[in-house]
Amino acid sequence: DELYSPQNKLIFEAIRDLSVANREIDTLTVGEHLREKGKLQAAGGSGYLAEIVDKTPAVAHVADHAQLVAGKAKLRRLIATCQTIAAEGYGDVGPVDAYLDEAEAKVCAIADQRTSAKGPVHALDHMRVAFQAISDAAEGRTEANPAIPTGLAPLDRALRLRRGRMTTLAAGTGVGKTTIGLQISLGV
Repeated sequence: DELYSPQNKLIFEAIRDLSVANREIDTLTVGEHLREKGKLQAAGGSGYLAEIVDKTPAVAHVADHAQLVAGKAKLRRLIATCQTIAAEGYGDVGPVDAYLDEAEAKVCAIADQRTSAKGPVHALDHMRVAFQAISDAAEGRTEANPAIPTGLAPLDRALRLRRGRMTTLAAGTGVGKTTIGLQISLGV
């Protein structure tokens, strides 16, 4: 989705397909894969594949190049969003302040999309980390999300409060929910 050129998107998809199938990736295999899918001409033909290889700088800089592609994609999303906001602005937008809030939210959503400075990472690497975290949590071996102390050891053992998890404290009137809530907030 981050590539601008339709030809480069097709080529990237072919490379991804070959990678998933654990096949060699070079000009010939990519060209053949595109030919099998009937997309070689739409991807610019064999000549365009050869041209890309000739113009590709050192692979050592692939992370920097991926950052450039991601940055340009973010800029294109910003431009498209601003064009949409401008076009909508000529119509009936309702209350102006609500429209401005919505427009700001759309632009901020683009700004909030941060790209990784680490460069490309194989999806299996993320899956291994996630499965290990799940396994550790299931077996109680994790400090990745340590318990939030309440200041009351018996309550800590009973609740094991964690960040990002919602815990409801319920009881009848006048039994100390507010006091315990304050104690928990002091423990944090």
